[in-house]
Amino acid sequence: MKTELRQEYLLKRWKEEDAGLKSRTIMQKLFSLDSYRNAGTVMFYCAFNGEVETDEMIGYALKEKRVLVPRMKDGRTMEAVMITGTRGLVENKAGIKEPRQGSITSEEKIDLVVIPAVAFDFAGHRIGYGYGCYDKFLEGFE
Repeated sequence: MKTELRQEYLLKRWKEEDAGLKSRTIMQKLFSLDSYRNAGTVMFYCAFNGEVETDEMIGYALKEKRVLVPRMKDGRTMEAVMITGTRGLVENKAGIKEPRQGSITSEEKIDLVVIPAVAFDFAGHRIGYGYGCYDKFLEGFE
């Protein structure tokens, strides 16, 4: 069931020419939330494959927050790495940008995590790409 839903919603993703406008709308909504405004440390994903673009969000957040992005430790485990800019991000084997260096931050020091998804249901359950990286990472969060 999840595999079929994942395939269906990946096909429904917006066209590339719509991504910038829709991503900015999502950014405005995110930055208006109390949970964002009250957060000192925010973790963003680095967008790829038609996901909501996060480069502009990261750039803006760096002006006022501590910003983290994920780095893969192995094929299914990731760690949160603090960044001070996006210049040091390089593509990993999967084609996703991640920091080469930076200090690793433990989950209890992260106030807000912005995660990618292929789809969400009305209860907030998420379907990702099926690797379980974020599910495993978020296990320690409340």
